[in-house]
Amino acid sequence: MPYKIVKTFEKGNSKLSAVPSNWEKDGVLHWPRYNENKLRRVESSYPEYNWRKINCKVKRSNLRTILEAEQELDKMCKKSDTETDTDEQYYVTNQKEMMFSQVVQDCIMANRKFMDAHRAAAQKRLGVFNQDSAELERSLRGMMVTVQPPAIPMPVATRGLGFTAVAEYGRLTSAWNLETLQVICTIYQYYRVNVLVLAKLETLQENYKSLNEKITENIKAQQDERKFINESVQSILLGLSNISVQFEHVMNQFSRAENNKQKANNTTNKLQTITSEHELHNFEKLLENPEMEEEWKNNFSIVCGKGKGRGVNNAYALVDSMFSRCFLLQCSWAGGSRTSDQKILFKSHTKIINFFFGLIHESDRSLSLLDCHKFFKNILKNSRQRNESKQERTSRTKNRPIIKANRKHLCNGTQPSLPITGTSSPGNSSEVSLPAVGTSGSGSENRSGCSERVVEKSGPDNDDDDSMSSASVAGTH
Repeated sequence: MPYKIVKTFEKGNSKLSAVPSNWEKDGVLHWPRYNENKLRRVESSYPEYNWRKINCKVKRSNLRTILEAEQELDKMCKKSDTETDTDEQYYVTNQKEMMFSQVVQDCIMANRKFMDAHRAAAQKRLGVFNQDSAELERSLRGMMVTVQPPAIPMPVATRGLGFTAVAEYGRLTSAWNLETLQVICTIYQYYRVNVLVLAKLETLQENYKSLNEKITENIKAQQDERKFINESVQSILLGLSNISVQFEHVMNQFSRAENNKQKANNTTNKLQTITSEHELHNFEKLLENPEMEEEWKNNFSIVCGKGKGRGVNNAYALVDSMFSRCFLLQCSWAGGSRTSDQKILFKSHTKIINFFFGLIHESDRSLSLLDCHKFFKNILKNSRQRNESKQERTSRTKNRPIIKANRKHLCNGTQPSLPITGTSSPGNSSEVSLPAVGTSGSGSENRSGCSERVVEKSGPDNDDDDSMSSASVAGTH
């Protein structure tokens, strides 16, 4: 769409502006609130609902490009039929407009210095050393590409300068040559690129800051999670260790119960008598272990019991349970023998003797270790008689009291009213022999005294080996 040049009045001042044709309709100019310079170079732009509406008057129309419109605007500002006293105010610039003009002039001076430095080289190439400056300028312009430069927006520095800055910009561009305009465009492009780069850098910095914060938060969350996992693992390991200890304790209890059960089942099998010297030595070594000694005590305690007060009787039962009678023929207390055969030294097996005494002492506290030694001596001394017995009755102590009344009859030489017998277990008998009574002196009634000899002899089926030796009882009166 073509451009138009319109005249408006703002704050008592008239201003000329080159705008797209769509912005003006029926004497009303639609002016954008933001980015007016950028939008003004887009000839196909249409007004929006929030644009300002300003009364205007069309001065020129059907201008093809913004460049042509700005050149026409510059001519109208210099001298035109619309020029009035108020139009002189277009040349009065404020501080911002002067700063913009100074920047443009500095760019022009730098470009001229560049052109002067290369002017000699250009004259040499063209062969126009005698031409004046105007002819040289035309020759240089002819060498350049005559393509119209693209329509570019005004520099960002002109934003907010108003219509006066726009007019000044148009006036300057119409007076400058093509090289100057290209220099300005190049400077603007660099400036625009720098602005975009700075904007992108700011965006990148913000993104980097946001990303860094997110990474920091994620790292902290991972550290907290790792800490929680470590604590959980420690708790689980502690629980597993406790469970392992409890399980081991339960297994030990179970193993002990099984062992006790097995021991109880095998008690009968373990109560086997010792029949050889090898078994005697093995049992002696076995009792060196306190646990095994306690176990065997529990096994043999069923034979003699505890606290029943029958120590000697229990000793007979225990010795028959521990040793075979045939094996005891091979043993003696001190290792001596009446024959040339060597016997086993029994008193050297102190573990067995102490073990035996401990069991008997539990049943009868009145028995001492010396009594235990005497018992073994008696057992070993009468081992042959015990081995040859029929073993029809249990071995036990014999109780043979002497009745005092019968002793009196014996001393007087009269017939006792009761037989002199010793009470013992059934089947055991005592025998008493009376000696002849002699008198001294003829016809004298002196009594030489009486003597009695009580001979106690075990019957042939006696199973007891604690046979008492012969005792003599003599009395005089």
